[in-house]
Amino acid sequence: MLYFAYGSNLCVEQMRRRCPGALYLRPARLVDHRLSFSGNTETWGGGGCATVAFAPGEVVFGAIFSMTDDCWDQLDHYEGVPWLYERSVRHVVCSEREVVRTTTYVRPADPPTPPSERYVRHILSAYERLGFDPSPLLPYL
Repeated sequence: MLYFAYGSNLCVEQMRRRCPGALYLRPARLVDHRLSFSGNTETWGGGGCATVAFAPGEVVFGAIFSMTDDCWDQLDHYEGVPWLYERSVRHVVCSEREVVRTTTYVRPADPPTPPSERYVRHILSAYERLGFDPSPLLPYL
């Protein structure tokens, strides 16, 4: 099964620690969605956690990982399924001719919460390594 990562899990090293069996495959885009932050994460010093929300015309940059069953169990535990996040199927664009069915994590529709600068900088470093447009993250710095 394929996983679409869009937040701090874009960091390949972080994914290796959380899910040693996960394999980074390639970048992808989730069309008609926007990156959003809600809830609170103590992991990154407080502030909102990344999620995706339906937004026509917008795009969320991310990466596809191949996952084992053990990976899903480990990541479900880390992401707080089913209390903080739930798994959700999304189709992502890999190229002009390739759309792939993936599973990702989505938070319930909570009020927006600004993320910590530390969290945004972590995600931004992955954006830079993957060659993504940083503009969706810049308002949070």
